[in-house]
Amino acid sequence: MANLKQDPNFSFMLVGMLITLVLGPVLLELGVYNKGVTIQAALTITLIVGVWSIVDSRAWFWTGVTLAVVSAGASIAEFLWPSFLVVSVGLVTIALFCFFSIAFTFNQIARSGSMQITTNRLVGACSVYLLIGLGFGVLNMLIEVFLPGSYKGLDPDNSGSVGIDLIYFSFVTMTTLGYGDIVPIRPLAQAAAYMGAVAGQFYIAVLVAGLVGGYVSQKIMENDQDDAH
Repeated sequence: MANLKQDPNFSFMLVGMLITLVLGPVLLELGVYNKGVTIQAALTITLIVGVWSIVDSRAWFWTGVTLAVVSAGASIAEFLWPSFLVVSVGLVTIALFCFFSIAFTFNQIARSGSMQITTNRLVGACSVYLLIGLGFGVLNMLIEVFLPGSYKGLDPDNSGSVGIDLIYFSFVTMTTLGYGDIVPIRPLAQAAAYMGAVAGQFYIAVLVAGLVGGYVSQKIMENDQDDAH
């Protein structure tokens, strides 16, 4: 167990997040969306799949497994006995996993000893960006659960789509599109909105700088090797 993987494979995490981000809206359009359960189940599946992307050491692995087990338990409990406590525990677990995965994945793709640009590294970079949006989306959901009415523009009669709406709001804010159909009106919701926008833009700047720097370093090394021959 000490060496479960040689290198993290971020493709699992990326696929899991893409399924999560697309599954809810598709089911909602088809009319088979289960209010209060679908989004939690999708996020839990993403968490479980994501664990296989971060199992390059025992500590990371067991942290991910613990979060996955708690989230899976919360999803089952929400289906059987929906309550404020169960929903809160599930969302907190997902939020912790998202930000935990951001730290781990960014550390892996930005480690100073690995300047070579590979497909897995690019996939990891995309995963971090989606994780930021998803993480702030879950944070928005937590704020709305604890402080109802924090966001103007949500449909109170369709609680099943609130999670999807707040994830959508997170990505719209992070990319600074700002359509204005959903607006944070309470201080904590506003703070989460501007922090999400800053995080998204800052990450893009760091990512571009890192990729350009890695590409230049890679070319310099290749040229040095050619000159040596």
